[in-house]
This record gives sequence, structure tokens and C-alpha cells, in this order.
Amino acid sequence: TQFSNCGGTVISEQWILTAGHCMLLERKNRTRLIEVDSAQVIIGQGSNNARTIKVAEIIRYPNFTTFDY
Repeated sequence: TQFSNCGGTVISEQWILTAGHCMLLERKNRTRLIEVDSAQVIIGQGSNNARTIKVAEIIRYPNFTTFDY
């Protein structure tokens, strides 16, 4: 399993804002967007209270491209 680690800002109980390039997976000179079924968020990583939450939806900026991020 391949994964990436990116930071994000908790905006509310339901929303986390992260950079667009954090939702990319690069493999063998090919870049693709991460799908919601493979995304998860770890809240409190490195603490005794850390928990993993499955992502329900990814909302991308409409003009985001994988070429010029």
C-alpha cells in the first residue's frame, strides 16, 4: 500500500482544508488524483488519543490541475 502524509487545517468538526497536491498519488512518472475510498485522516497523530477517520468526500478546486500545482 502506498500512502502520503500531508498536513491540514481543521476548520470544523466536518471539514479539513489541505493543499491540492496532497490529494495526488504519484506512481512511475504518472500522477493521479486520490479517490475518496482510499483517503483517511489521522487526528492527533503522535498522541495517545490519535484516531483515524475515513474521508466521506473530497471537494477539489475546479481549476486544479496536476500539471501546475
